[in-house]
Amino acid sequence: MAGELSLETIDAIAERVVELLKEDGFAGRHPEWVDAAELARRFGVSRDMVYARANDLGVVRMGGRLRFDPGEVAERMRPKPPEPPNPRRQKRRALRPRTDVKLLPIRGAEPG
Repeated sequence: MAGELSLETIDAIAERVVELLKEDGFAGRHPEWVDAAELARRFGVSRDMVYARANDLGVVRMGGRLRFDPGEVAERMRPKPPEPPNPRRQKRRALRPRTDVKLLPIRGAEPG
């Protein structure tokens, strides 16, 4: 039949997929899926907080149930190093008022 792959080709594809997964750090890593209650217990937070931040924590929906990989959650919760200051976004210094300029009166009062 046209378009069928030989066993050798299938094996070569499988080996290449494994190589790519190893390069991406997935080799030997099997997620441990836990529910929101267990995740909350492990991280010492409320279950409501887990539900509220589910997308930020890397939720995976499995058959209508929410599951989390604690390793992924720990990685996402790790503090990120502060960004270096952007020289273009530095605050501008307030301009000092010129003392030799006559000011307009406010509500009829003369400037002092």
